[in-house]
Amino acid sequence: MRQVLTEGAIAGFTLQDIRVSVYDGKHHAVDSKEVAFVSAGRKAFAEAIKQAAPIVLEPIVRIVISCPSASIGDVSSDLATRRARINGQDTLQGGRSEIAALVPLGELQDYLSRLKALTGGEGTYTMDLSHYDPVPARKQQELVSAFSRTRKRSRKGRKDRKDRKGRKDRKEGSDFFHFLAFRAFRAFQPFLASD
Repeated sequence: MRQVLTEGAIAGFTLQDIRVSVYDGKHHAVDSKEVAFVSAGRKAFAEAIKQAAPIVLEPIVRIVISCPSASIGDVSSDLATRRARINGQDTLQGGRSEIAALVPLGELQDYLSRLKALTGGEGTYTMDLSHYDPVPARKQQELVSAFSRTRKRSRKGRKDRKDRKGRKDRKEGSDFFHFLAFRAFRAFQPFLASD
């Protein structure tokens, strides 16, 4: 279960604030192995998570942007494309304005260079974590699909590596068998020659 918690069940993100109670299980001295319990627990837990309709949460940051008043429209429009919720706007001294907004952190990658381009190099911002919100359903579906594709590729890669390793092991095993057979033949050759 710990593996599912750390690797994630739906989109590859760590699961948090979950309590698990195992209420039934059997152990057999001969047939029970730790690997079997780990595998069964992982599968059961992953299935239970899927049935619980989990959601992916994203960090929302509080951002305060200071820019020239002439650029305020461009900055506001750009924030709107980043799923921002603008909380307020103030006019400051010296022809500057300030915008306060809540924005998903994932939407702010490379934001400084974009802000500099919009404001002629005069925009600055500060941000701090506000809270976590559920991602929109469409975005969650994209994350789940991307995670599924990645997981399938990694499983296929592991299977291919295992197949190659198995072929190599079989070849090495075959080579080793031939080596042993040759050594045995050489060891018994004096006895065979005397007959």
